Amino acid sequence: MSAPQPPAAPGLRIATIGGVPVHLGWSWFLLAAVITFVFGRQLSESTSAGYLIGVGYALVLLVAVLVHEGAHALAARSFGITVHRVVADFLGGHTAFESAGLSAGRSAVIAAAGPGANLALALGAWLAHLVVADGVAGLVLSGIIWINGLLAVFNLLPALPLDGGQLLEAGVWGATGRRSSGMVIAGWGGRILTVGLAYWVLVRPVLAGQSPSMFSVAWGLLLGSVIWRGASRSIAVGRVRGLMEGRSVRSVATPVILVPPHTPVSEIAWGSAAVLVLDPSLGLLWAGHPAPEVPAATPVSAVSSPVPATAVVTAGPEADLWSIVPAIQSTGTVVLVDSGQVWGAVTTSGLNEALVRPRA
Repeated sequence: MSAPQPPAAPGLRIATIGGVPVHLGWSWFLLAAVITFVFGRQLSESTSAGYLIGVGYALVLLVAVLVHEGAHALAARSFGITVHRVVADFLGGHTAFESAGLSAGRSAVIAAAGPGANLALALGAWLAHLVVADGVAGLVLSGIIWINGLLAVFNLLPALPLDGGQLLEAGVWGATGRRSSGMVIAGWGGRILTVGLAYWVLVRPVLAGQSPSMFSVAWGLLLGSVIWRGASRSIAVGRVRGLMEGRSVRSVATPVILVPPHTPVSEIAWGSAAVLVLDPSLGLLWAGHPAPEVPAATPVSAVSSPVPATAVVTAGPEADLWSIVPAIQSTGTVVLVDSGQVWGAVTTSGLNEALVRPRA
């Protein structure tokens, strides 16, 4: 799975490739133990090295996931998109990258790169298996074929948050010009996949007169819950994004008044405009409306607070509204700068009010 920058992932940093840190999540070791036990128990009847081969399969999966996520990272980097990290964990992995600079075509290429890399590995292992088909080497090659093949096919299912869902999102985005529509449609694909998964592990065995495997049920519920949450988040984000598509930053921006720090509060035209103080030593400050008991001669800097660097966003009046959403989510209020000049501000409350108003 690839995704615009999620929260920092805990785990062991095992490498840095091209400046991109590669993490091994602590939960991966649980996955490795499960694979070793399941495959080791099955193979121990046919070879004394069954559990050792199980460990090999766990390592093969790790390599497959890292190749998959590394392909996402390389594809993103090829478009000049900043990649923050690659992570392998219990449920596979993810690649965190900036969403700025994405287009429908670029998104499709980045999404397809992961499964494509796994298919290439499976093909290479299949060709090698034609030569070495017996013994431990043959079993390991079979594992490489199946693990990479299944990883590629599963990730190509048209359901978010899988790569196939991102391909579906990109296709709808390219056809309609609305990424929000692609996110909602592919998100519903994820929900449908979750229902299908529940049917496969719970209902299908019962209809066949069998008891569901507890291992399959546990694994299916875990995987299904992750897919359902990711799909639901995509639907929610897509709906919000749909409200913003076609809107410019200008449509929600509040005008600003820039004043020197020594300006008395009585001389400021307090109103709908945001008041900012440009202090040579402290930088940019927010000015809060003074309380009635504040003396009229009080300098405005005394009722001001610093503007965090993360709250200063470079965006012109006609910039896409969605481009400033990450900053607003982080700070609550942003100062808008264009060509080095402060021209407006956006608050969370102002943004919410603007979105419920009919479009002009």
